[in-house]
Amino acid sequence: KESPVGPIVGRNMDSGIGSIAGLQGFGDPVMFRFPEEMGHSYMGTALAVNEHGLTIQGSSIAYAHEPTDAGFWVDIGPLVLRCCSTTADALDLIDRYSTMTGPSNLVMIDGAGDGAAVEKSKNTYAVRRTDTPWIFTTDGVAVEEKTAAIQGQTSLHEFHVARHRLIERLLREAESNPSVEAMRRIMRDHTPPSPVCKHLDQMPEDYPLATLYSFLLVPRTGEYYFWVTRPGPEYPCTFEPTPHHFSFE
Repeated sequence: KESPVGPIVGRNMDSGIGSIAGLQGFGDPVMFRFPEEMGHSYMGTALAVNEHGLTIQGSSIAYAHEPTDAGFWVDIGPLVLRCCSTTADALDLIDRYSTMTGPSNLVMIDGAGDGAAVEKSKNTYAVRRTDTPWIFTTDGVAVEEKTAAIQGQTSLHEFHVARHRLIERLLREAESNPSVEAMRRIMRDHTPPSPVCKHLDQMPEDYPLATLYSFLLVPRTGEYYFWVTRPGPEYPCTFEPTPHHFSFE
């Protein structure tokens, strides 16, 4: 949330190795420009930011023991980017559309560094605020009491919890000197048993996913970096990122 260059946002994306072929042309930022009456313009790929510096990202989570009769027809990310300029605005919108979106762990940070994580199930959600200069979420685990109580235990629950604890420790260690390079180090961490950067041969047998691409965004300076895995696979942690610069002007 806080650094000398403003918020720094990082994301690793995990998927099945079969997705590699379709990723080779992926990563270049795409600008979505709208007339003022249709909402805010935004830049989007796996990381997204709008013209006011508001970012929102999501990671996957399941609530196996929750009723499945809710209807989902709102893509919450683009809606937030088009309609909101601050984290407070985004939280208000998520509250109003809560029953119209499916499960996701969301994290959002605005241009002023105000951040929040939202653990969203089918029918409810919980908000996490922090007094630390960072905030994060990860796949597969709810940590807020309201949502953790309905998530239930799966065979991979402790695997996801271990990664949540690891990311928290790495962020605490980096908070005295936050930088793009510090975020890169966190995204490339391979500490077992549940690393931030996942290589398929190091994963449990019932977790067939690996880190296939990584993105890093600095909204205030317009910096954007991505790493996309290469066939083999050669994981994103093994080569330098492709840099971009974006502007809404």
